[in-house]
Amino acid sequence: SKATFLETKSISLATVFRAALICSSIIKLIQYIARAMATQSVQWHLAAKSDPVSALNRHMADAKILPRWKNYFTPVAPLSHNLPVPIVGIMLLIWQLREGDLQQLFPLDSRTSCLQFITWCILHGRNEYKALKEAKSFWQAVDSPAQFDEELDVHDPGRAISSKMLLVLQTRPDLDFDVTTRIGRSHLLYWYLVSGRKELGFADEVFCPWQTSYLLSASNTAQLNHLQELVYFCRSDVRQISPLPTALNQYINWFRHFITSETNIIDALRMPANCQTPVNITTLEHGVNVIGYAYGQLGIGEDARMAFTALQSREVPSTLVNFAPGNEVSQNDRSLAQYVTDHPRYDINMICLAAPEHGRCFAECGSAMFTGRFNIGYWPWELGRWPTQWQHLHSLVDEVWVSSPHTYSAVAASKPPFVRLMTMAVTVNEVSPKTRADFGLPSNACLFLFAFDLNSSAKRKNPKACLAAFLHAFPSTVSKRAQATLGPEEVGVVIKVHPPKTPNPEWEELKQIAAQDGRIYLIEQTLSRADLLALYRVCDCFVSLHRAEGFGRCIAEAMLLGKPVITTNYSGNLAFTDEHNALLVTYRLRKLADGDYPYGLGQVWAEPSVLDAAKQMRRVYAGGTELSALALRGQQCIEQRHQPHAIADNYLQALQQIWRARASAQ
Repeated sequence: SKATFLETKSISLATVFRAALICSSIIKLIQYIARAMATQSVQWHLAAKSDPVSALNRHMADAKILPRWKNYFTPVAPLSHNLPVPIVGIMLLIWQLREGDLQQLFPLDSRTSCLQFITWCILHGRNEYKALKEAKSFWQAVDSPAQFDEELDVHDPGRAISSKMLLVLQTRPDLDFDVTTRIGRSHLLYWYLVSGRKELGFADEVFCPWQTSYLLSASNTAQLNHLQELVYFCRSDVRQISPLPTALNQYINWFRHFITSETNIIDALRMPANCQTPVNITTLEHGVNVIGYAYGQLGIGEDARMAFTALQSREVPSTLVNFAPGNEVSQNDRSLAQYVTDHPRYDINMICLAAPEHGRCFAECGSAMFTGRFNIGYWPWELGRWPTQWQHLHSLVDEVWVSSPHTYSAVAASKPPFVRLMTMAVTVNEVSPKTRADFGLPSNACLFLFAFDLNSSAKRKNPKACLAAFLHAFPSTVSKRAQATLGPEEVGVVIKVHPPKTPNPEWEELKQIAAQDGRIYLIEQTLSRADLLALYRVCDCFVSLHRAEGFGRCIAEAMLLGKPVITTNYSGNLAFTDEHNALLVTYRLRKLADGDYPYGLGQVWAEPSVLDAAKQMRRVYAGGTELSALALRGQQCIEQRHQPHAIADNYLQALQQIWRARASAQ
């Protein structure tokens, strides 16, 4: 009946309506979940891009390839997401080393920034860093066929365009090629073949097999291959002179001259030659390659020279390989020049550099220096915790050696492959005969000396505290603390620095203080090692109110010269200073502020007591047999524990263990 029909229709419509509501809710839920997942994915990738070094740390920690440094040549997944060419580990190492330019130009916080950085690596990085040229997965992707939004037919010139060409195109606003069109792709390919390769520094490279295959295959134009057709299409002058098909032979003759004489396209069509010679590790002799600043006039340069000197003292086969520091470092110490070579010779590398500089050495010199060798990172560090930003650098070494228990604690907590405490050799063999007069110093005054490198951290070295302690111990005017002022002929403080290459606010402040007191002597010049040791010798006491030290070579050298030292009772110098051989200054720990020291945020260092340092200065001024005995004990400590022979014996014990382990493994 009509009523029954209407009732049934009503029920059916209601059911359909309810089903539609349910479906709509399900669809909305699915869309919400999809958006949430997409947002989470985007946020995750952006987070990875915003902290490239953390991504590199994770990448190097998770990788399984041995030796572990080979993982620098593999793609870092989070930063390579949705990119036509991957970002590999060595690129991020280089990026980390270039805080002043690459990190500013390419923050790696967006796809565009990542592509720009990739292009920089293609055009410039490969010329500066040998290790970058070894990243096969990167260069294979760079030279892979470019991806276009449309499907290309077999004759389209886009079939010979690589990812490299498209990446380079974005850095050349003068090249107005619309690669979304066949004409634009033709002109891009022609430009690259004829002049682009030379402009970009790829003139000596051969085409990839897939490119050569396309270029030499038959085109749509009768009796021409794709290369011949491309050149003909892009040269309107040639088309006018040699119209096809009537002038085919004329064009072919011109084309042969064009690719052989006018351009070097013919050379790029040849098969590449394999010129790589693998390192034969079985031919490496037992011995040590000491790698560092062989000529550098700074503490870490002396570390390398002393390590080599120690090895030579026990006739351990060794060579000194120079790795140049930055331009701001003087490189005039030629004391071991006769032993310096350009390449390693033996089966163990001892890399006497700061960990980031070790990374720069690997990036610039390439893996050949490290392949097949046992690599020891003889790394300095001053603060109590190893920087997390350097964690991935553990992949460069088989062992880490450190010079003090202070540094050992910091490095060991970061879980390197293996860490050994290996203190350093200290010598003062070459002291020039220069006198106080040669340095412009008073002949009879009690002189306190502090020497440091302004290219290091003035905040860590803390020269202002030396001046403050001196002025508190010996006020320049009559006060309750002094019956009378001690003049320049009675007492003085000498601060010696390497001249800064750029304006230094801390140094300018010290010069302003010195200008107000004739008892303060500032020596702003780079001295030879012999003259520097002579300066130590002519002064009465060495002062180091550092906030943190990795070892404290200057302190040890002054002690070896028989001088009493006043030094902070904290960090690396406690490897050889104690209450029996040095005048230790009390301190309190304080947190580092942002900008105090690289990677120092959240860490602590010492704030030495100026009052206690002043008390120790007055004790030195008073002199006496007790002070002389203390200085003698300090001298004997360094002579006995840090002479090259003693250090070489420690080295040999470790080296022999390494040689035995390598022989067993082989």
